[in-house]
Amino acid sequence: NKKYRIEISIDISEERSQDKMIQKYRDMESFVNEALKDALSVESPDETIRIILEYLGKALNGERTYIFEKNRDGRDDNTYEWTAPGVPPEIDNLQNLPPEICENWYHIFEEGKYVQIPDIEEMRLSDPFQYENLKRQGIKRLMAFPFYRQGRIAGYLGGDNFEVTDQFNTAELLEALSLFLGGQDY
Repeated sequence: NKKYRIEISIDISEERSQDKMIQKYRDMESFVNEALKDALSVESPDETIRIILEYLGKALNGERTYIFEKNRDGRDDNTYEWTAPGVPPEIDNLQNLPPEICENWYHIFEEGKYVQIPDIEEMRLSDPFQYENLKRQGIKRLMAFPFYRQGRIAGYLGGDNFEVTDQFNTAELLEALSLFLGGQDY
């Protein structure tokens, strides 16, 4: 009359990880929906874009979020910008930029990729022209996603000096909003 004890254990860490991932996407979807609801409730397309940039900057704990667009001469104009309190705006300094400044970025965009610079010091030798441009602005890290109009790259949405958080995946959030911006006629 012996008693036996049988124990079975199941590793549910993968399921927990999937639950966290699902919740992260739900949070991001909720955030994007809230930002778009507020942004689309205003009359002016310019104000819509400013609201989106502010939501994005705050969500990422960034210092700046911005939009650059190609102008008629093939140069880049910083057309919209949000800055965190205490961060000086750069929009007036970033008009009619020669194509050489972001030439490497556009090559990356044409490959269907995005620009991610976790530390600008890593590009000091490989892209000194862009390095000096970013360093002058106090940028330490950035991401930029292209947006398209009529199948062509029209510009890009970017963010500087953001904090990496568990709440949102920075790249996915920027990509979602760049897709929205590409569909807008402003």
